[in-house]
Amino acid sequence: MNLPALYNLKFIDSIKNTKRPFLDTQGYGLTINPVDDPSQPHWRVIGIHHLTGAESHGQHNLFVDILDEHGERINNSQVVVRNYDLPPATLTLDKPANEPGTNTQMYFNDTLSIVVKWDGLPSELAEGFHTRHEDDDPPGSTRGHHSYYIVFQKSVGVTEHPPVTPKPPLTPPDASELEAELLATGQPLIQDLNREAALFKAAQAHGLGQRLTGEYELMHEGQTYVAQIFELGLVYAQVGQWDQVKVVDTSAREVTAFGPTLLWDNHITGFFGNRSQYWEWHLKGTVPNLGWIDFKDEVVNQNPVLREDGWVFKANKVYKMPRSADQPAAPAHAPITMPAMPPEPKPPTDPQLPKSIFAQARNGHFYLNDQPGRFMGVNIRGLVHYGQDPHYFQHAPVDHRTIQLQGAKDMNVRLVRVFLAHKDATPQEIERRLRDTLTLMKANFPDMYLLPALTNLYKDVPFYVQGDEKFYESQSPGGKEILNHTFYRSGYEENYLPFVRHIVTAFKDEPQIFAWEIGNELKAENAPELLVNFMTSVAAKIKAWDPNHMVTTGMISTRHAFMEGQTQLRDKLYGSNQIDFVTIHPYNGNEPPHPVENDSDLARKFKKPLIVEEAGFDRNHYSNRPEKTRGDLAFWFGEGASCYMPWGFVKTPHDNNDGDLNVGMTGPLHGDFNQLYELHRQCGQLLGTADIIADVRSIIAQLGLAARDAAPAPFGPSVVDGFDFPVGKPNAGGYYVAAGLVDPAYHANLGYWHSGEDWNGVRGQDTDLGDPVFAVAHGLVTTAYFFPTWGNIVLIEHILPTGEKLWSQYAHLKERLVEKGDIVRRGDLIGTIGKGADDRYIAHLHFEIRRHNLPASKWWKNTPDDRAQILRAYAHPTNFINNFRPR
Repeated sequence: MNLPALYNLKFIDSIKNTKRPFLDTQGYGLTINPVDDPSQPHWRVIGIHHLTGAESHGQHNLFVDILDEHGERINNSQVVVRNYDLPPATLTLDKPANEPGTNTQMYFNDTLSIVVKWDGLPSELAEGFHTRHEDDDPPGSTRGHHSYYIVFQKSVGVTEHPPVTPKPPLTPPDASELEAELLATGQPLIQDLNREAALFKAAQAHGLGQRLTGEYELMHEGQTYVAQIFELGLVYAQVGQWDQVKVVDTSAREVTAFGPTLLWDNHITGFFGNRSQYWEWHLKGTVPNLGWIDFKDEVVNQNPVLREDGWVFKANKVYKMPRSADQPAAPAHAPITMPAMPPEPKPPTDPQLPKSIFAQARNGHFYLNDQPGRFMGVNIRGLVHYGQDPHYFQHAPVDHRTIQLQGAKDMNVRLVRVFLAHKDATPQEIERRLRDTLTLMKANFPDMYLLPALTNLYKDVPFYVQGDEKFYESQSPGGKEILNHTFYRSGYEENYLPFVRHIVTAFKDEPQIFAWEIGNELKAENAPELLVNFMTSVAAKIKAWDPNHMVTTGMISTRHAFMEGQTQLRDKLYGSNQIDFVTIHPYNGNEPPHPVENDSDLARKFKKPLIVEEAGFDRNHYSNRPEKTRGDLAFWFGEGASCYMPWGFVKTPHDNNDGDLNVGMTGPLHGDFNQLYELHRQCGQLLGTADIIADVRSIIAQLGLAARDAAPAPFGPSVVDGFDFPVGKPNAGGYYVAAGLVDPAYHANLGYWHSGEDWNGVRGQDTDLGDPVFAVAHGLVTTAYFFPTWGNIVLIEHILPTGEKLWSQYAHLKERLVEKGDIVRRGDLIGTIGKGADDRYIAHLHFEIRRHNLPASKWWKNTPDDRAQILRAYAHPTNFINNFRPR
């Protein structure tokens, strides 16, 4: 998108004709601070444009240009960008003419300001650039993915004011007609609120309220008027006549931006999302004469709490919504409705208030998206730390996150348990790792949940809170170092509790968090009452900080925590309203001589779900682990368990140190992995079928044990049913095309005609290294090979419904996750984004759609004939996919 060509002349014309910069950024919180003496030469802002979704394509950048007084770019000039109190960054304008001179990325918590530093001239300061606004033009411009284009121009200043010819006197306009027009219409004014200005003073003098809800400019009978709207009225004045401010008190009028027939007395709750989602899903088209532009501002005026909550509706709060006077009080499409209530209702305190977006426990069952069910899980304890720990996880790069989650998804897993704390990471760093993991899951695994354990009993692995080393000691000669009594009495308040508070408050509104686990296998040696008091106290604090998520213990069993036979303590723990479900870790099927870890009686007694949170059979004692596991699955689901989670799940090509040699389900180490995988996959599929849940024990006992890949596929590749994008599936969310088919800029820079598209992550540089790459449609892998320069290439043959064939090529891959002859389906993981042979490129995916069957590594030169042949042999990838989306 050539922003300079599209906008620079528009910005220059705006300055010439209106003496004001061009701004289409109303509502985004941007301000422009003038220089001390604008009559002298200086750098002024002549335009700021908020990129549309089509222009931004999911980026989150601030693009910048600097022009001289004649409107020409000043190459190699510089700007200084500041982000809060971080060190300033100097950017140089060094980009080609068909793109902005420079740019910088904005991350979610950034707020940027920018000035020009060139020629020793003062500069206007533009500030308030951030990406935290809600979706306004999805999918390309969404919360966290907003971009701006700002242009500065050299102003030579004004030393003499030109003479002004007085205008002939005009007949004063009819006041009632003018006031009606001011109240009904107007265009956003680009000035910031000045509370010392005449309009604001007049509004306060007449008691119209402190909150400015709108500001407008209106042409009426040849004159320009400025109006400001407050809660109880409107103030206005003719431009230049600030001593003649008029006041319109609307508190007694039936005048709103929507007309007299609109009422805001519908009260809804149970919805989680932003304003545009509520509009699209529940309100659009249901209220006559109400449009998105009107709704998006007035809903905030009616519900000021939205500002405090970051413009997001919370499932456990009540909001006022509109209806027309001739509609019933309950809107037909509200997710959950309540009877009409008095103004400013208080949120209900009923603990059973539905929160459908979050996982819940009710009457002994889990509810996901308000639907009861049972499901499979896995333990991938180090998932959030992959690529971050060069010591313990030196063989677990960040792209293993994708491989592991894809393997779990294909096994029909819904829940992934992780160990969240790390002895070498601050709470802020842990927050970043967890957020990165959740971002990956939202884009590619939206139906899966995380269960984070907040610390660990044992010190032999690094999954405990930074600073807590001193609370670990051995309880017996030669025994493992575990958390001591000092920790449970008060030591946990030093590091653990601040860490927990930081994390749970940061993610309290994240629906893909299943629950918070107080810790892994915690026990206070021979002091069960100390442990119970610790558990219930911490759980209560978590609930206070985060009312949306469940809390559990993460215990092996009450027996393991020295409560065997102590009914009162067991009941105090799991009878607590702060603990939502029961966990057990019954290895080796609880068979003798192993101890029996079984608290299912407590789950039944208190009507709480039961999770078999860790399970597995020791390969040193069991040669038939798949058969034993099948019996274990049947037993525990027959006992009423809601979820079963094998320990040590690893689906990566090599051992990444996150499995378990003896009792794990670790693909690179265990010969029975494929059988176990297929067994769990079938069980997960079975549990997803609601009508057989009641008879689950007998059906599980009949499941087969054949490995999924042991038998050849019964059919050939399917005819395609549509095409998705190869990254950010299905709609390329978070990615953009950096170079297109026969891109002239690519040809000018590199001397070759480009035969496809280069896809980059919007965060830039190598931040997309290892990101997942997906098959765009059903097909047959015809090539999976490493080539010089290209690196790894996967080529897939597709059959269209017409019988015609075409091919998709995926190049520069870091890892190939399919082989020649594999049959794939749309959305299957086939590799990860790489940097080509010898890491020669910045990480990106080169992607092609070919109409002809060409060699996988075919490349073209720079002649006109080459360009013509490419256009005959290849399709434009993005256009092709958009024209053949799944129905």
